[in-house]
Amino acid sequence: MPAAAALMMSLLAALPDPAPLEAAVRSDAGWEAVGDRAEDGLGTVALRHKRQGEVDCLEGSVTVAPSPRALLNVAADVPSATRWSRFELVASKVISRSGGRVKYVQLLDNPAPVADRYWFLEGRSSETEAASVYAWRHIDPAEHPDVLAEILGLRPSAVSTGVNVGEWRFTPAGGKTALRYRLCTDAGGSIPKWAGEFAATRTLPANIADLVKEAAKREAKINAQ
Repeated sequence: MPAAAALMMSLLAALPDPAPLEAAVRSDAGWEAVGDRAEDGLGTVALRHKRQGEVDCLEGSVTVAPSPRALLNVAADVPSATRWSRFELVASKVISRSGGRVKYVQLLDNPAPVADRYWFLEGRSSETEAASVYAWRHIDPAEHPDVLAEILGLRPSAVSTGVNVGEWRFTPAGGKTALRYRLCTDAGGSIPKWAGEFAATRTLPANIADLVKEAAKREAKINAQ
């Protein structure tokens, strides 16, 4: 194992059990409104916030035109995120697929002086008449030392976000789709919590807008065939 990866693995703090955060993401209890944010091409995103232990959770919701399936297909298409996200994803790589679950890693290039960030996740999709859902939870980078070495080879000073649990939920709504995005995360590194929370209220609506734009583009292409 490369020395950088070995050192990073020795420094990684033990990750918290994601189960309580997954329950917090699924639950409608405890969310408090923190205002709205207008996003070009999307409209107004309603934002809500809650705390789960020491972790901040944020929700964005908006009604959009693309179908639940079109939105789910984009959310679950891990490799394509480097193409449609406005943020500088250096890598968005599938590690393995098994039993309807996918393990993957993403690496974000941040503007200086903020350190780059990476996260290792396990995602899963589900579809019912009521809703289409893509949910994810953090996994331990130490389970995949070769991939960790690859990520640190690209960005040696990158920092693990560690905590990263969330869900995209797409619900039919009278010919449109009620979209809800929930995320519980800790930016890691030396970023103060207030700064992370402030940034999240800006990046979360942007993430929603990017996904909706890509889903609309794909759906229009299919309908034109």
